[in-house]
Amino acid sequence: MSTFAVTNPNTGAVEETFESLSTEEIPRVIDKAHRAFQTWRETPMEERAAILSRAGDIFESRAEELADIIGHEMGKPKQQGIAEAKKVAFSARWYAKNAPEH
Repeated sequence: MSTFAVTNPNTGAVEETFESLSTEEIPRVIDKAHRAFQTWRETPMEERAAILSRAGDIFESRAEELADIIGHEMGKPKQQGIAEAKKVAFSARWYAKNAPEH
């Protein structure tokens, strides 16, 4: 089975290596994703909004940890990674608040 590596662009170090999916596994994974989508689309809007809001809370509370990961995987400085995590938190909360209106 083939693999792919996540390389830190600042250092060139391999951060982690992952196994690729085999050709046989792809339909199963796509089917699983489709079933998850079907469940999600039947979830009431208020519940989806609450989940999205909670995701925003998690991104906010773990911004520094996420910034470290972003730095290793993408080479971004820590402050930019923190800003990115906080932007995701803001966006998640905005959509959680405004999606039910649309």
